[in-house]
Order: sequence, then C-alpha cells, then structure tokens
Amino acid sequence: ARLFRRRSVALAAGLGAALDPSLIFVSSDVQTEPLFLLLLLASGFLLLVCVDRPSSNFGVLSGIVLALACLTRPSALAMAPLLVAPLADRRYPPRARAHLAASALLGLALGLFPWVLRNAVVYRDFILVSDVGGLNTYLGNGQSMRRFFDLRSREDYERWAAETDRATRARVAQLTA
Repeated sequence: ARLFRRRSVALAAGLGAALDPSLIFVSSDVQTEPLFLLLLLASGFLLLVCVDRPSSNFGVLSGIVLALACLTRPSALAMAPLLVAPLADRRYPPRARAHLAASALLGLALGLFPWVLRNAVVYRDFILVSDVGGLNTYLGNGQSMRRFFDLRSREDYERWAAETDRATRARVAQLTA
C-alpha cells in the first residue's frame, strides 16, 4: 500500500493480478524457474552474509544452496566462480578471505557430490549435473532445426517433430552401438 500511497489502489492492483487469466493459467504450471531463482538469490544472499560477518558456516550453506540451484538448472554452474568473491574483500586478512572462499567451494562440492556419485554409478561416467548438453547442442544446431523455421502449419510441425524424433533416436542408437 505504501508504493501506491492509497490502500484502495493497492487492493485494486492486487485484485487485478489475482484475476488475470494469464497469471491464473501459468500458476497451475509446474516450472523450475521460480525455484531456481529462489535458490540462486538465496545463495548470493548467504554469500554476502558469509563475507559481512565472517562465517564459514554461511559460506558452506551458500555453496550447498548454489549446488541445489545447479541441480535445478545446470546453467547455475556459471555462477560457481563467484563463490571465490570473498577473496576480493579487503576488510579481512588474506587467510580469512581464503577460508571463506574455500568454505563456499566446499559447500558446492558437498551439495553436488551425491548427484555426481549417483551419475557415476548409474551411467559409469563422470557427469556433473546433466547429460543432455550434447544432445541439446546437436538438436539446436542440426539440420532439423533449420527446417523448423520454415514451418507454417500445425501439420508441418507435427510431421517435423516426428521426423526429428526418429532421426535423433537413430543417431543416438548409432552412437551408442
């Protein structure tokens, strides 16, 4: 209500958002983005708390939460180098800063370890968080994707999807044989 300066305007805005059909439709969809964003922001907040009051416990927690974000969406791995940000804070001696950065990296390793171990047992290979990176690169840059942009009807799309699925399965079978 403070943002709008009047309670009636704030209630009207809230009611409008609550009754918006597109927001109602999307709210019933299970998506990873809200969880990912929550975990990513929580990790950043915990890292800031770790540096503000030098606490390796918060560093470990920040790394674990970032690991959960990585398991939610593998693109969060790009944020892993930021866990060494405490090294740049000049308020503390270098040894303390290194300890904070190491604790955050330890948390990331502890959070990812069970999943990496599971992947090693199941797939007998080192797979950090996701095994579809190569497939997605192949699909996104292959010949079938170029034809996607020429589609004009629903029937064309369904035919394209079936052909792409058959070709991808054949290619994967060929590579694994």
